[in-house]
Amino acid sequence: MQNTLNIIENALRQSLANEKTQYSGRIYHYTSPEGIKGILTQNEIWFSNTKFLNDSTENNYIYSLFPKYPDIYKEVLLEKYFFDLIRKVADSYLQKDWCYLDDNVWWADNIYVASFSKSKDNLGLWNYYTKNPNSVGYNLGFDYIPFNISSNELKYIHGEVIYDKKKQVKLLKEIILQYNKIFKDYKNDIETNQLTKNNFIKSFIDIIELYNIFFKNPAFRDEQEYRCAIYNVINYAGIMPETRIIDGVFIPYLKIRYDLNALYSIGISPSNNKELLQKGIEFFLKTKSIYRPEIWCSKIPKRY
Repeated sequence: MQNTLNIIENALRQSLANEKTQYSGRIYHYTSPEGIKGILTQNEIWFSNTKFLNDSTENNYIYSLFPKYPDIYKEVLLEKYFFDLIRKVADSYLQKDWCYLDDNVWWADNIYVASFSKSKDNLGLWNYYTKNPNSVGYNLGFDYIPFNISSNELKYIHGEVIYDKKKQVKLLKEIILQYNKIFKDYKNDIETNQLTKNNFIKSFIDIIELYNIFFKNPAFRDEQEYRCAIYNVINYAGIMPETRIIDGVFIPYLKIRYDLNALYSIGISPSNNKELLQKGIEFFLKTKSIYRPEIWCSKIPKRY
């Protein structure tokens, strides 16, 4: 069965890649003044653990799409045992970051992401980084994906976030039908051999978690997010998570170096003090011997 699982996993990863990697334009990383100073000084961008992102539903969004009744999939009759199994997984993850099945605790993988946007001048993202009338936000524009991560142990994936619920359901349906077929083919072994069953569950959850990285509630569509994600971090000896504290919360993150040659612009949020802000960032860049980025100010009117 393991060979069959490997084949299906590879096919489903490719299906996801085909869906989300059509975009090849510029991307923008919105951040605070402290954030841009750290990024340009250390030549690093921080990838945050997905369990601590600002959208509280993000960790379990995909599980809210799971079918509640097996007759939703009329093309292929779902095995009742399989349907009950995936419902237990979904219901558990909707309540917490893990599920408990057959005396086993199944944790979602530790996934770290860096968020970008395809939108150069986005009011919603500016508002997130300018909490009060006197605060300022910045974004860094990149000509191409600025990371070159290659490792047999460290897993890296990037692409557009999928907001279209019909696409999300279609992709999830493909996963469920593929695993339902495997269950049918190996039903007796899965139901009687705990190790086989565990391998089956782990494979299913790993694929679901991979897709979950790029599924987001349609309410966030205006962000036009492009996401870079790293997973399988625990097994990679060359990189270890660090911790920062925000509002009293300990938040794990990874420091990942980026290609400075990809940086083509730095944007400044809506402000009535544009000239001084632009002079300040230009002076800072000179102190770091960074001369390439174009500096620009948002064209969105400043409101009080």
